[in-house]
Amino acid sequence: GNVYWRLNDRISLDEGYPKSIKVWDGIEVPIDAAYSDIEDNVYFFKGKRFWKMFSTNLSVMPGYPKLIGKDWLSCD
Repeated sequence: GNVYWRLNDRISLDEGYPKSIKVWDGIEVPIDAAYSDIEDNVYFFKGKRFWKMFSTNLSVMPGYPKLIGKDWLSCD
């Protein structure tokens, strides 16, 4: 939909969620999934594509979206 939730390391929802997904500039909604790594990179997945986002200014990194199979999973 148009909102997202954030889970903490205890696998429970953080306070103040859900929030509007509109704050993430440049992704297509609705999304299928999202992921944040230990370096605070945020990835959004939709269909066959994914976006890598700057967590500091909530915008898409240059060169994205990319293909999940080719660029995320290294499949031919």
